[in-house]
Amino acid sequence: MGPSSPDQSSLDQRILSRIRAAVRNLASAREQIKKEGIKGDTDNSLKRLLVGIVEKVEAQVEQILQEIAEISREDIKIGRSDRVHRNLEQFLFHLDLIRNATLQIPIELHYFTKDALHQLRQENVKVMLIPEASLATINLSEAFRSLFAFFDKDTAQLALNCP
Repeated sequence: MGPSSPDQSSLDQRILSRIRAAVRNLASAREQIKKEGIKGDTDNSLKRLLVGIVEKVEAQVEQILQEIAEISREDIKIGRSDRVHRNLEQFLFHLDLIRNATLQIPIELHYFTKDALHQLRQENVKVMLIPEASLATINLSEAFRSLFAFFDKDTAQLALNCP
């Protein structure tokens, strides 16, 4: 079932345009991560994880847009699309935060951490180093937070929960 009036069609087009713009921004961030990687991510596990998440989000957006188009009540349609847009923007913010914050850590500290994990026979633990100032401002969404286990804030480390 599609839009029932010209006003509905116009609203659907604005919603579609707004959400697709956010998805294009995510796709751009994904391509940048693919190209540049994440500093200190020597085995590219964080890069693969983030790229995979963005690809899944992109695949699901079309289904979400179709569901929104089938909603007849304008207030519900606007509310739902607004939540989707905010979530996409928040996710993009977190991707940028990870990419930019890891760049602030000297590469030697990344290698020191990797070597320490190796000596402790904990190579399977993935660590992403973020400066304490950046860590203090992180407000990860619930879905995104589930990817990470927080450790000692003074050392500003996040361990990545990945198989």
